[in-house]
Amino acid sequence: MSAAADERAQARMRKLLALAERGEGGEKANAQRMLDNMLRRHGMTVADLIGETRELHWFKVRSATDKQLVRQIAAKVLDGQVSSYRNHRNAKEIGVETTPAEAIEIELHFETLRPALERHMDLAFSAFVQANRLFQSSPSTPPTAPLTDEERERARKVLAMAGMTDATPVHKRIGKATGSAA
Repeated sequence: MSAAADERAQARMRKLLALAERGEGGEKANAQRMLDNMLRRHGMTVADLIGETRELHWFKVRSATDKQLVRQIAAKVLDGQVSSYRNHRNAKEIGVETTPAEAIEIELHFETLRPALERHMDLAFSAFVQANRLFQSSPSTPPTAPLTDEERERARKVLAMAGMTDATPVHKRIGKATGSAA
């Protein structure tokens, strides 16, 4: 087996180990079964996979929100305050000192939570638009088809969130004289 293939196999086994330790129900059992098979096939043990030395691991991010999310997940996984590092050559990466198993757990959380956060942020933006009435007062065209169940559920969530969102007052400045004597 080549060194690259060996590293890929070990990375996969570490991911399975993280799932076997922290997964739930059938996911946990399946991960353990698959891990046991791979360890046997490669003549390794769990002890061979667990490296307790901390190294700087880099996580690919797309935005400032992604960076915040990685830091928050790392704080959860590492159970405390986390120091993170910027990559001066690549602004789309954030570094955190972790063991290989911790890095995999952070990556698993990030891959799952990033899309969920993006969906939530989209709902929050729509709720903000509703709360601040940032749309034309009368629709230009009437709806042509009834809403799907999914669209109705999204609208319900947006309106519920909008109901909890304070409108931001905007004070008009047109017509006010500034700096003139009366």
